[in-house]
Amino acid sequence: MRYLKNLIAILIIIALGFSAYIYYTDQVGSEICLITSGCSLVKNSAYAEIFGIKLSLFGLLALSALLLIHFQTFRKKLPYKLFLAAAYLGALFSFYFLYLQFIVIKAVCSYCLVVDFSILLIASLATYEYFKSQKRR
Repeated sequence: MRYLKNLIAILIIIALGFSAYIYYTDQVGSEICLITSGCSLVKNSAYAEIFGIKLSLFGLLALSALLLIHFQTFRKKLPYKLFLAAAYLGALFSFYFLYLQFIVIKAVCSYCLVVDFSILLIASLATYEYFKSQKRR
């Protein structure tokens, strides 16, 4: 299932790229929203920071860690369950951020949606890969 591991890595890199762009626009104060004008509402909401630190930085760091864990798991230096747990943690945060955008803030950031849905897809594919590997044993 090497292709699935590569697909997961590509999805992490895509999410990481979008997360880096979100962080960059936070730093320079500009933005280009793909679909809606909700990016500025989401990025400037009360939910955009934790302890005075922008969530975009947390996202960038978390996705970097997820990519590192994935590569170490791929090289069999870390157990796959650790990657799975990290992906599930990311998925929980993604569900929370989607809830905030759609229900609480009532505005969506298209870049944030790409990151959140990528993480949900990563967790789903990682789960599929895990159960597929368990059947082979």
